Amino acid sequence: MIHPHDLAAVHRDDLDLAAILLSRIERSEGSRELLVAELVAAVSIHIAATDAVIAPAVEAHLATGDQRSAALVTQNVDVATALTIIESTSGPEADVAIAALRGFVDSWSVESWGTADEIEPPLFGELRDVVGDNEMRALGLEYVRAKRHAPTRPHPNSNSAILRLVSVIDRVKDASSGRAILAATDGSGILDDEAQQVINALAELGRKRIELLDPEQARRQPATIDAVNRIVESRDEDILPVAIARVDDMTITTDAGDLAARVFDAHQHPSELKPMVLYVHGGTWVIGDIYAYDSSARGIAMLVDAVVVSVGYRLAPEHPFPAAHDDIAAALRWLQQHGESLGGDVSRIAVVGEGAGASMAFGATVAALRNGSRTPVAQVLINPITTTALTSPSCRDNADAKPLDTAMLRWSFGHLLADSALADGRLDLDTLDDALLAVMPPTMVITAERDPLHDQGVAFAQRLKSAGATAAIREYNGVAHDFFGTARVVAAAGDAHRATATLLESAFRIPQ
Repeated sequence: MIHPHDLAAVHRDDLDLAAILLSRIERSEGSRELLVAELVAAVSIHIAATDAVIAPAVEAHLATGDQRSAALVTQNVDVATALTIIESTSGPEADVAIAALRGFVDSWSVESWGTADEIEPPLFGELRDVVGDNEMRALGLEYVRAKRHAPTRPHPNSNSAILRLVSVIDRVKDASSGRAILAATDGSGILDDEAQQVINALAELGRKRIELLDPEQARRQPATIDAVNRIVESRDEDILPVAIARVDDMTITTDAGDLAARVFDAHQHPSELKPMVLYVHGGTWVIGDIYAYDSSARGIAMLVDAVVVSVGYRLAPEHPFPAAHDDIAAALRWLQQHGESLGGDVSRIAVVGEGAGASMAFGATVAALRNGSRTPVAQVLINPITTTALTSPSCRDNADAKPLDTAMLRWSFGHLLADSALADGRLDLDTLDDALLAVMPPTMVITAERDPLHDQGVAFAQRLKSAGATAAIREYNGVAHDFFGTARVVAAAGDAHRATATLLESAFRIPQ
């Protein structure tokens, strides 16, 4: 498997995004205005980076590189012209331009140059043969950096020395016109009104495409909780989280190191030990923390008479795989050994996780099984990441989703894995054998329709059932990834909280 940051991989993500946006426009789905704004911005950035990185690499390394490099630049001039037309009109001339852009996208598609099992078009294969895998990865990173500074509008001379200046001017124009917000929201028409409002608020807060940023920049971007707070504030409501009886911040010292933790207990009974929930936040291993996901853990605590412990973990790329998985497995062991100090019954511990957190929560259960310790009594996996393969229909159909798209998943895997070969069953849960899955505790998988991870969650729930485990799935239509923590403004999230509470309370009632 090539590295997620390889030039072929990041280039393909660009074309997959353009393809799905074009398809929505061609089928008259959603909002044409929003879809066109995103399409123009995405493809403009793509062709500028192609001119700045791919064309020079082809010219420098291939025998006929000068001709093929020139052809790439000429093609991109034609694409820029088509984008200008698409953005300025919706008449017959735009239809011709859309057809031309479709031809450009299809010329790079899998179907045009081979089978779905192949990874790259011949041009990249030839380049790889000359420069090798390491240089293709370096070119991929250079390509992403070029996209970060590329113009968001079509410019025929986007490979010129004034690229950065043009980019700055474009972004100022886009910000003043509101076009940047249009390009950053969701025009698919798939989201319900409440979920759409959250994504709109994220766009208004200026959230950038995470896959174009370095990890530190990404961590400074507005999060879903910020969008929820913006909506709540617009209603003249208090943005402070709902107060509950106990919220304690602490550090737990595990055999993997010191981990930040936040303890929630909404129904304190000092004289009795209560069940415990280990909650693991999302963020695709690179961003996120216990504070950004406070509303998810707090929401569970408000509905379940249990001590909920939200635990942080080390983030990649500073701490690559499997550091975070080791942290959460260690956190579960800590609760089993020290949970009574928090008022918890160590014989009744459940695990709940979102996104990457769901993967790690499940991994902690697997680790407990393998080392012979007590396993959780139940687990809830919310929008879980179950495989590094990004080939499912939902990865394709939600390549343009917000706040998580397919390119961001690849970006995350690239930062998580120093080497793609290091991935194992903790990331690719599909590789776990049926005998292990059969003895899993009762499990509920929650999925969102507008999420590249949707199909992974459905398939994994079905796999658990087939293996003989008790497993249920709840699919929520009209919502996106990270919806679970938006219960203050999205009704579906409240329903998901109640479903989670029902499963946990049922598992806690069973004598251990």
